[in-house]
Amino acid sequence: MKRRFFCSLLKPFWAELPLRLLLISLLFALNSFVASAQSVVKTISGGATTISPGQTLCYDIAFTAPDKGANHNYTNVTIVDVLDPRFEYVNSTGSNNFNNGLLSGNTVTWTAATLEDGSTGSFQVCVRLKNGMAANGDNVPNKVTFNESGSPTATSNTPTVGVTGILPNEIKITKEITSGNGNAVLDEQVSYLIKACNTGGVSNNNIVMTDNLPAGAVVAFADGGTVTGNTITWNNFGNNTLEPGKCQERNIKIIFPSSAFSANDPLSKFANTAGFTGTPGTGSPVNYPPVTIGPVAVVAPVYQAQHFKYGSVDIGVGYIGYFEINLTNSGNAALKNMVVVDPVPPQVNVTTIRGLIRDGVQVATLKYKINGASTIYTVPASLMVNERLFLPVSSFLASPTDYISELIWEYTVDLQPGENTGKYARPEYNYVVLANTHPYEVSGGTEVPAASVPVANPSSFNNVATITSSSLPSSSEVSHTTNVIDKKPAPEVNK
Repeated sequence: MKRRFFCSLLKPFWAELPLRLLLISLLFALNSFVASAQSVVKTISGGATTISPGQTLCYDIAFTAPDKGANHNYTNVTIVDVLDPRFEYVNSTGSNNFNNGLLSGNTVTWTAATLEDGSTGSFQVCVRLKNGMAANGDNVPNKVTFNESGSPTATSNTPTVGVTGILPNEIKITKEITSGNGNAVLDEQVSYLIKACNTGGVSNNNIVMTDNLPAGAVVAFADGGTVTGNTITWNNFGNNTLEPGKCQERNIKIIFPSSAFSANDPLSKFANTAGFTGTPGTGSPVNYPPVTIGPVAVVAPVYQAQHFKYGSVDIGVGYIGYFEINLTNSGNAALKNMVVVDPVPPQVNVTTIRGLIRDGVQVATLKYKINGASTIYTVPASLMVNERLFLPVSSFLASPTDYISELIWEYTVDLQPGENTGKYARPEYNYVVLANTHPYEVSGGTEVPAASVPVANPSSFNNVATITSSSLPSSSEVSHTTNVIDKKPAPEVNK
């Protein structure tokens, strides 16, 4: 009777034992999970609340790895800090088993193969605010994450620092006519200079510059831009970044054809409008106010030239002399297809010729006749490579007995208003006065056979060159007279 009673008391306990054990194990597991929830906290060292461009700021990073129970250390642990792109990395420190932090791009990563449970520690990362990457009043946040293999990621708070001490975002756009005294000449190129300057304190990125032209205008030169309809677009303007205090500019050339415009049109019809779009710092794109410019006046073209010929005045037989022609555009429109034809006096022998290179570019094709004949030859362009030196005729004449009887300069560039050929691009050559003339004479601008005769002392010879341009209604002549004298002066040097 007593045994039965005792057994009846134990039966409920043994019957509920599996359930009791299950509850206990769940409680232990839950306690272990809660205890192992790692955490990471980030604070600004020294409690700073603002930062200026170029200034360094340090963050303190504190982590906690709670006790997970016996033999439950943390493995493959990483703490990751993705820096704001407005920051640049300066340095960092490590703690416990963590390294000192490795930088890759704008991400700093601390790693530890193992970390004892119950560990706590802290380390530091220092950054510098980049110039021109944030506007005055911007806020720059930063946070870190704590990661362990097989466990949930812990994310820190996000301390934020305010930006101060810099200029606000500002872009100044200007546009001006740089040709024709501010006037537009019909059917001629009008040059514009477009300039964008960053007068603020923030870099502008993803820059697009546009120029909207009047309907009917023709783009002669877009300076790297893409022309679509009546709009020129420059993507990635200035290498896609315009830093504070920097400017970028473009030079364009526009033609207002007389088929679409006239001098009686209102100036508003000739207006050009330039626009600028950029992204300041890491903000949103901004469309800056456009600028519009039109010519001071619209005028009909005036084609006009002033040409002069210079040379040695008094010279003796066997001495070196020179001739040069200065070409000047005195009108308001370009002189096109200019050609200079210069029959060489039979009293001289041409020795060297100016190479006609200006700013490293050949501006004319040099041609010549020899021995009084009518055949025209061309000097190879490969020989005309130095703008400061004269080209010896021996470098291109086929025979040492050949001599040049006529020189022809065919210009391949237009002579712009107010421009002259300049020192290195004008027709010019050196010669030696002969004792006996070459067997030809110049008659009506053409070489004709003639007997070779001694060059008399004293005597003189006149050199006449003819200049034509497709822009001018008629040709013009320039001449120079040289005297051959008995008393020989000192030899003249090459000009």
